[in-house]
Amino acid sequence: MAKTHDYTNPVFGHDCIFRPINGGQRGRMSGWGYGISGGDYLLLKNGARTTRYVVESIKYHWDPPDMWSADVAFAPRTKEP
Repeated sequence: MAKTHDYTNPVFGHDCIFRPINGGQRGRMSGWGYGISGGDYLLLKNGARTTRYVVESIKYHWDPPDMWSADVAFAPRTKEP
């Protein structure tokens, strides 16, 4: 089951950098924090709101072991009926 990881309030050891591709429809990210897998969602701050991305692929670095690089795609939230 996919998890959602909140990166809207960066703190030491839990932060990320987002590099948009194709106007933000896709992106490349790097960051710190354990437990992210492909298919999980990342919430990023976008002005006063948030934007959600799905992790398409992720690679954890050897040193430090909690640093990762990921390819992500915009994943709009749907309204519940």
